[in-house]
Amino acid sequence: MVWESYPLMHEPAFREALGIGPGEKVVGSLHVGYPAAIPAAQPRTAADRLLTVIGG
Repeated sequence: MVWESYPLMHEPAFREALGIGPGEKVVGSLHVGYPAAIPAAQPRTAADRLLTVIGG
C-alpha cells in the first residue's frame, strides 16, 4: 500500500469521477495492490545528514 497526496485531488474532473462533493476534503488516496515488478532498493541518506537541530 502507498499513501499519495497530490494536486490532482483538487481538479474538478478528478473530484467528480470519485464523487467528492462540495465542501468535502481529500487528504490522500491509498493505492493498494501488488507491483508488476519490485524495484531495487535505493541507497538511503543517513538521518544525521538530513536533520538540523536548532537550539538546545
